[in-house]
Formats: sequence, C-alpha cells, structure tokens
Amino acid sequence: MKKSIPSSDPAGENTELRLHIRELEMYIDALKTSDSKFWNLFLSTPLGMLIFKLTTAGDLILTDMNPAARRIFQITDNSLIGKTIEEAFPPLTDTKIPGNIKKWRVMAICGTGRILSIAMEG
Repeated sequence: MKKSIPSSDPAGENTELRLHIRELEMYIDALKTSDSKFWNLFLSTPLGMLIFKLTTAGDLILTDMNPAARRIFQITDNSLIGKTIEEAFPPLTDTKIPGNIKKWRVMAICGTGRILSIAMEG
C-alpha cells in the first residue's frame, strides 16, 4: 500500500515530507560517521587488511590494501589493485582460500602474514 503524503499543513509546509527528509539526513550523517570510523581503523591498524569486491561472475577483485598489508607484502605501488585474488596471490590458486573468502566475504591478513578467514555470512 502506497503511503500518501499530504500536500501541505496549515502553515503551508509539508510537515511529513520535511520529517522524512530530516530522518534521511540523520541516516546519511550516521553512515558518514560509520564510514569514517572504518577508514580510520583500516588505515591505522597494525594488522594487514585487504579489501576485495566479489563480482557477479564470482571473481574476487582486490580493491584496496591498508598500509600494514603493504608492509607485510612489501608492496609500494598499486600493482595488485584490480587483480583477481588468484592473479595477485598465485600460491592461493590451488587452495580453498579463494572459495572460503567468496563464501564468507571477509578476509584479513594478520601482522605475521598468516591468512585469517573470518566467518561472516553475506
């Protein structure tokens, strides 16, 4: 059922619409705060973190690495960004790791370089 929005209140303003807009602004502010906290953590944590995008074709594409991951892998450029997990890390090709990451959609690289798969359903 479609909710109707009154055309105006007695003062000539659409109160319900204004409230809805204010609510959306609050959600946007909360999202910005959450995003900022994530990126601060991502950039400052001593644990190496990689961000992959799962494409509709089922490929994991590396989209970002934090400074700790760059130190662990001794990478100073963006040469791995945009590559599939198998292209970026060939030794993983014949392991269960890419499949597990696709299933759980989260991966972190610990400070030792050991791969840690975190269970988190998408």
